[in-house]
Amino acid sequence: MAFRAKRETSQHLFFECVVAKQVWSAISELLELEIGSGFESVGSRWLTALWCIWKLKNDICFQNARWRDLGTILMKIAGTVQNWLILCPGELKDRVSTLVGSLKMIASRSGRITGRGEELPPRRFQPGG
Repeated sequence: MAFRAKRETSQHLFFECVVAKQVWSAISELLELEIGSGFESVGSRWLTALWCIWKLKNDICFQNARWRDLGTILMKIAGTVQNWLILCPGELKDRVSTLVGSLKMIASRSGRITGRGEELPPRRFQPGG
């Protein structure tokens, strides 16, 4: 089950957990750069993603929420960034807005993550199923 497989450390939660690894992989793919694997390299630029991972973990552990798929958390990250776009300096707004759109596109094609860290293709909606 997501967020409950290993002893909880901040390093595990934000960087080693299968969910976190998939989030960073998707963002790395989008930006075509290596994000990093620790607070020093990630925290200064990706606080929104760290926050969304933290919120998801708490919802699962304390609110009995269920893990759905990678696309859900990527969409939450994109939505959070979009909500803060108004505070972005003018010269960066277009670039950040484009990144939000690209992240939403990746989120819409993301599959489910198995307990072993493998990504499955997205589920197809089946009426009555």
